[in-house]
Amino acid sequence: MVSFNRTINNLDPNKTWASSDYHFFHDNVLKYDGRPFKDSNEMKEGIVKNHNLAVAPDDIVIFHGDLAFTKVPEEAIEVVESMNGAFFFIAGNHDRIIKSRPFLNKFGYRINDTLSLIFDLPENRKVKCFCSHYKHSVWPASHMGSIHTFGHTHGKIPQAYMYDRSMDVGIMEKGYYPFLYSDIIQELTNKPIGPIDTKILERGRGK
Repeated sequence: MVSFNRTINNLDPNKTWASSDYHFFHDNVLKYDGRPFKDSNEMKEGIVKNHNLAVAPDDIVIFHGDLAFTKVPEEAIEVVESMNGAFFFIAGNHDRIIKSRPFLNKFGYRINDTLSLIFDLPENRKVKCFCSHYKHSVWPASHMGSIHTFGHTHGKIPQAYMYDRSMDVGIMEKGYYPFLYSDIIQELTNKPIGPIDTKILERGRGK
């Protein structure tokens, strides 16, 4: 049921969201990230509230991994169903629960190792985005200007290394709200193509 590099076409960037690393039911992440909640229950309630304030019921949510720390699949299912939007899940390193049979039965067709997105913009423009749990140095069509969204790092990558068209969409990076892809596209497409991809292009042109 887990597919590789599934592509979702014709997306509206104003109705598509990115987020990651909710870590529901995970007490230790409060200390690890310095999250502003007294316990994991308050964190769950706060994240769900913020999510639903931003995301409309008919929007799409690209979730970049590490959903929940629980051994009870029904708990994870219940919290997903309490949030707005149609979720597409990218498996994170702490996502054993989404590979459980009850979760797969409910959402299996929306669980992937990576996702490729194609957004429709005005004037027949399109933007490609490669989504994964981990940050990549290069990704599909990165040398042609595509963008990359990822999670996992909890904002720990120094800004000096964030020189390319990639973005950490972990929940703590947006004040515990999800990211809207129209904002992501505007920010990342104004950045230069990364230096590794520039070298690839130069080599292809015989320089």
